[in-house]
Amino acid sequence: KTILTTSIGNDANPDVQIGERVTFRMVATLPDGTTNLNFNDTLPSGLQYVVGSFKAISMFGAAPPAGTLTEGPTVSIQFGQITNPSANPDNTVVLEIQAIVMDVPGNIAGTILTNDADVTTNLGVVADTRDVRIVDPVLTVGKSALVNGGLNGDAGDLVTYTVVVANDTAVSTGVAYDYVFADVLPAGVQLVGTPALSGSAAAGATLDLSLPNTVRVSGDSIALGDTLTIIYTARIIDTVQVPSSITNTGDIGYDTLPGAGGADRTASDDATIFITGDQAFVKTIVATDNPTTHAEQFDPTVDDVTIGETVTFNLVATLPEGVIGPVILTDSLLSPAGVGTLAPVAGSYTVTLNGSTTAITPTLTDTNGDGIADSLTFDLGTVTIDPDNDPGNNDIVISYQAIVPDVAANFAGPGRVQVQGASLSTPLGTLGAGTRLDVVEPKLQAVKTANVT
Repeated sequence: KTILTTSIGNDANPDVQIGERVTFRMVATLPDGTTNLNFNDTLPSGLQYVVGSFKAISMFGAAPPAGTLTEGPTVSIQFGQITNPSANPDNTVVLEIQAIVMDVPGNIAGTILTNDADVTTNLGVVADTRDVRIVDPVLTVGKSALVNGGLNGDAGDLVTYTVVVANDTAVSTGVAYDYVFADVLPAGVQLVGTPALSGSAAAGATLDLSLPNTVRVSGDSIALGDTLTIIYTARIIDTVQVPSSITNTGDIGYDTLPGAGGADRTASDDATIFITGDQAFVKTIVATDNPTTHAEQFDPTVDDVTIGETVTFNLVATLPEGVIGPVILTDSLLSPAGVGTLAPVAGSYTVTLNGSTTAITPTLTDTNGDGIADSLTFDLGTVTIDPDNDPGNNDIVISYQAIVPDVAANFAGPGRVQVQGASLSTPLGTLGAGTRLDVVEPKLQAVKTANVT
C-alpha cells in the first residue's frame, strides 16, 4: 500500500494538513491460476473516505471485472473468483481510494494516522499499512507602536505601527494558505501615507487600502520559516481626549488548505498608546505700578510693595496638545497666618489660549469674611490646545491685577512675607505654584533744629 498523491503539492509527501485529500494505492501481486479475491481498506478516525472515490485501476493488465463494493470507514470490494492467466506478464491488481484529513480535535500537529489494508485470497490474508502525519500551520502576530520614542503622545503626533506575521518553525509545522491581515484603526488615529511591506513573504503579499482607515494585506501562502513585516503610520487626531489611551488590534485569518475545504485559523495582537503628556504650572509677578519699590527692604529675594500699589500676576498652565478638561486654576491672595492680603482689581482678568486673548470672569470668594474677595477660581471647562507639535505654544495664560489694600494686616515688618498660593487642576493631576511679596511702608522722621542769631 502506498500514498499515490496528495492535493497539496500533488506529491506523495506523508505530511498532510487539515482538509487535504490523500490518494492511497493498493497493489496486490498474485500467482497464476484461479482464486477468490477480496480487498478491505480500513481508514482510521481522522481520515474520512471520499464517497465515490474508489477506483479499480487494473487487473493483470486489463480492466477489472465488476465487483461488489461496500463504502464506509472500511471500503471493501469482493471480486469473487478470478483467474490470472499463466502467460500474463502482469500479475498485479491495482486499486485506489481517496480520503480527506478531517478537522477534528484529535488531528493535531504530530498525530500519526494509520491506514490499514488487506487482501484475501485462497492462499490467505496479506496486510499492509500506510501512515500520514498531521502538520498544522500556526501564524503568530506581533504588533508594536512607537510615538515620540515611547508610548506617550498627544494630538498631532505620529504613531508608527509595526506588525510582524511569522510562520515560525518553533510553533508551526505547516504552510498557511489564503491569509488576510486587517487592522481597522480606531477613531483616535488616522492612517497617513502608504504602508511598507518587507520580509521573506512580502513578494506574494497584496496591500489593500480601499476601506476607510484600514490596512489590509493578503496573499496565497506563508511558508514555514517565512515572515511578513507591515509598517504603517497614523496621526493622532486633533480632537483626541487628554488623558486617554488608544488600543487597536491587528487580526489575521488563514487556512490549512488553499481554496475551499481547509480549516480556518486566526491570530491577533494589539498595541496601546497613551494620550498624555507633562503639564506645568507657574505663577509670576509680571509688574507693579510703583517703580520706587524694589526688593531691598527686608528680604532681597522678595519683591516689595506698598499700600495702594497694583500688582500684575500671570498664571501660566502648560498642557499637552489635544482636548483636555476640566481645567481649573485657583489663586489665593490671602496669605497664611494672617500675614496680609491683596484685593483683585475688577475687570482686569484675561485669558490667552492658542494665540487669542479674551476677557474672563473668575468666581470670587471672601474666605475669611473681611469683605475682600481673596480667592479666585478660573474654571475654563474643556479646552483644546492646538495640535501643531510645537511645545512652545501650549500655554494657557491668565493675567490679572490685584491691589495692596489699606487694611490692618498689611503692615511692614521683618519676616512678614506674604505668600500667594495658586493651583492648577486637570485630569492629569494637580500642581501648585506661588509668589511672595513684602509690604513696605514709608516712615517719616522729623528733625527740628534751632538757630540763634
